[in-house]
Amino acid sequence: AVTPRGKDRPEIVFALLGDETYAKEETFLAWEQAHAAFLSARSDGDAGVIDRALNDCLRFASAGMADYYRAMTAQSKLRA
Repeated sequence: AVTPRGKDRPEIVFALLGDETYAKEETFLAWEQAHAAFLSARSDGDAGVIDRALNDCLRFASAGMADYYRAMTAQSKLRA
């Protein structure tokens, strides 16, 4: 967890990480695109688009990121 600038408490930060070789792999590029679509959908607030984007992300996610995506899925269902 880190404390972002302008915030008064730490936040857990999730990021897609990998070395230069991994960053060029088709799987990583597809995951990166799916993750960007998820972030955009969350910003727009469309629950159906969020769910589709999350499902796309889960196809590529590592165990830790899968937990993050599942938590986000639960949050989007609570808001619907």
